[in-house]
Amino acid sequence: MKELLLRLYSDRRRAEILLPLAIGLIALYFFYQWVVKDRILFIGGFLMAVFFLTAIFTLNFSKASRIAKRVTAYVIAGLAFTFLLTGYFFYIFNQSVIKQSDLKNNLRVLESYNKTIDQYFSERLQWANVLRDRLLVGEPSGYNALINEFYYNHPADFISVYLLNAEGFSRFGVPVNYDYLERSDFKTVTTPQYTEPSVNVSLGQNVETQLVSVKLIVPFTSPDSTPWYVLMNLKLEDLTKRIKEITSNTRFYVVRKNEVLYSNIADNSSRDFRDFKETGYAETEDRTFITRFNLQSISWQTVSVQTMDQAFPGLLIADGELTKVVILCGVLGLLSGLLLSLYLTKSILLPVSKLSTDAGIIARGEIDHPIGSNSETDEINDLAASVRTMVNTLKGKMGELNTANERLVQTQSELDQQLQAAHKIQLGLTPHDALLTSGFDVYGRLILAHQVGGDYFDYFEIDENHAGILLIDAAGKGISASFYAALVKGVTEIQLKSLAFHEQSMNKYFHIIEDLLFHVRDQRTRTVAMQFAVVDTQNGHVRIINAGLENPVLVRDGNPSVLNIPGRAMGMPRWLGDFQEAAFDLQPGDSLLFHSDGLENLESAIAPLLQEDFFVRSSQQLLSEMQLHYIDGQRLSDDIAMVLLRYYPVQKHYVKIESVPDAEKALIDDIGKRMERSGFSEAKANDFKIAVREAVVNAVKHGNQYNPSHSVDIGIFYAEKFIEVKIHDYGKGFEWSKIEKPEMRKKLNGEQKAGGWGLHVIQKLVYDWSVHRSDTGNTLCLRMIEN
Repeated sequence: MKELLLRLYSDRRRAEILLPLAIGLIALYFFYQWVVKDRILFIGGFLMAVFFLTAIFTLNFSKASRIAKRVTAYVIAGLAFTFLLTGYFFYIFNQSVIKQSDLKNNLRVLESYNKTIDQYFSERLQWANVLRDRLLVGEPSGYNALINEFYYNHPADFISVYLLNAEGFSRFGVPVNYDYLERSDFKTVTTPQYTEPSVNVSLGQNVETQLVSVKLIVPFTSPDSTPWYVLMNLKLEDLTKRIKEITSNTRFYVVRKNEVLYSNIADNSSRDFRDFKETGYAETEDRTFITRFNLQSISWQTVSVQTMDQAFPGLLIADGELTKVVILCGVLGLLSGLLLSLYLTKSILLPVSKLSTDAGIIARGEIDHPIGSNSETDEINDLAASVRTMVNTLKGKMGELNTANERLVQTQSELDQQLQAAHKIQLGLTPHDALLTSGFDVYGRLILAHQVGGDYFDYFEIDENHAGILLIDAAGKGISASFYAALVKGVTEIQLKSLAFHEQSMNKYFHIIEDLLFHVRDQRTRTVAMQFAVVDTQNGHVRIINAGLENPVLVRDGNPSVLNIPGRAMGMPRWLGDFQEAAFDLQPGDSLLFHSDGLENLESAIAPLLQEDFFVRSSQQLLSEMQLHYIDGQRLSDDIAMVLLRYYPVQKHYVKIESVPDAEKALIDDIGKRMERSGFSEAKANDFKIAVREAVVNAVKHGNQYNPSHSVDIGIFYAEKFIEVKIHDYGKGFEWSKIEKPEMRKKLNGEQKAGGWGLHVIQKLVYDWSVHRSDTGNTLCLRMIEN
């Protein structure tokens, strides 16, 4: 087959002759099938055959490239889907037409069943009217003869005929029965009508419901105005046999007010028609077709229940053939797409692919690689010539680009070095350790953007009972903004550390700072946003002054709220307003987050603060988690400064120890008892007592140097599974961060001074610790948590 196709394609003239001839023959064949069989089935086949043969005779086989593979996939998918969709539409349309035809035929047959039954009852009703007319004109003495004559004229249709008086007693009957008493409400009948059917229903399952008889009441009045009633018991055996014969392929029911009077099959499973509409037809969810018609001569209804295959036999036959059309459409669409894509690959895509390959080689650096095209397509040759011109121009620009690139690399290296130096300066001016004091925990973090900014923070103990928190955001970018912020930080801390706490307002200090900075700033570009908070560590009272920085967030009982403290930035025109202050009391368990304007999605950032494990994680851990889940991985456009203040709900106890040997024993025993009541394990309690003992001994020995005039001031802050001990001495102290980690080998060789093990032990035994030095001495804070 392949060789035949290649041979035909090699001779273009032969192909041009054979192609229309083949298509014409196929068209004639399908036109014949269209006339004698199913037009929809073969119109679809005819169209797809035309497309299929066109694709075959326009095909050229060649090696596929990457772009050819993509085009092949698109063409095959598109044509196959189009063909399949076309076949599906044929399928749906044909189904609809056949279904409407079957529905019309089926309803006509079912209506004929209804008419047969209606005709039966209508004919008997006419007989009753004839008898009534004769009785109305006759004498009462002749009633018996008329009734007897009527019965013997229709012996196969009636079981019995009785003449009833107004009380319902039989005055005459055929067969004779003078004892019969009719108990139904027959007096309400004014015209001949049917009443009370008799139904034979077996108590077993899966039996037919048989209609045995029905009463026909014929009222009339004698010439002397005496009311009389003729009771006819119709025999329905012949009717039920006839119904069963004509409805053999349908479940057929006769119902009265949804009660089944007759069924032609031994099945009681479908006898509840209350949920079905009163008249008409419908398809149920279980693929059942139900019709319901009223009888005109009697107040009954007929109900037919069919399967969909019974109701629509033509649809069942056509479904298989229509399915074949859909499958055929899909297969032919797939083949047509494959053949058409191969032709496109050979004639168009291969030259483009070769040109793309040449351009890729040049892009990898082989500028001298030749560019050519074997295609006869003018547009592709024009494209190749344009690429050659571009390459020649590129060669001339390469030297200039290399020179410029070398200068750029050198400049970028210098900028990176300056940036790293500025980042070191910026981070070096911020505290690295947490501030632990009197049940409060303060920790900050500066997250640097790619460019150096002007964000800084600091926190410090102003005195034994007050801590300060400072945030600064100087406007601008780059190294100049960083150095300017460092200047602002130095000037600000000098002023704020001299804050007089008896004054109600900190506003004047901010104005002094603004005046000092005004003389050194660049008035065109420099403004400074600043925020300062003073915390009374004895009672939790907080005073905050804000100058243009973001409002802090208070988290209380797991609910965050943004404190509204507006205020203009320093350096902004004073007519815009003044700095704003706020004061409030923190409650044990509260957290207060200060942050700069780089923190955009505040709700996401503070999520770790809303969790219940308040004592389990330190402020360092919480800020690390906030950075990990919110900030890391983003390219920040501005620095972010964050400071977290947490107030632990603790009980407080203060004690003073004399600067004498063994003065710490009672303290250690007291701490052990408090830790036991707070739920600490014995191991944690022993570790913490060892650390406290070592710290107190160091304070007595090295801090106060056994000076009896100086005591060691102890503050104990504790809660459930939490304890903090604050140890203050009055010595000169030393820089803990500069103490080298002790190593036995270096001490034995004299490379390290003797001692130093106590500080190392303290760090290893406690959960967290901090050191604060001031003019009045040293304060060591130790913390333990049972997690």
